[in-house]
Amino acid sequence: MPIFEYRCTKCEKITEKICSSTVTEIECPECHSPAKKTVSIFSGQTDSASAGGCMPSSGFS
Repeated sequence: MPIFEYRCTKCEKITEKICSSTVTEIECPECHSPAKKTVSIFSGQTDSASAGGCMPSSGFS
């Protein structure tokens, strides 16, 4: 399963969680308010010329 980022609607803490892509909201571990799925900045962009779609130094192809 993929890792998703969730931002708390109250304290704005960002939490990472391994879960199904259908989970759009979790409970914030800090203040127990709802945390909504956000767009992760981790994914970034790669050079379109790379054949595998991943950075060469990532270990993935």
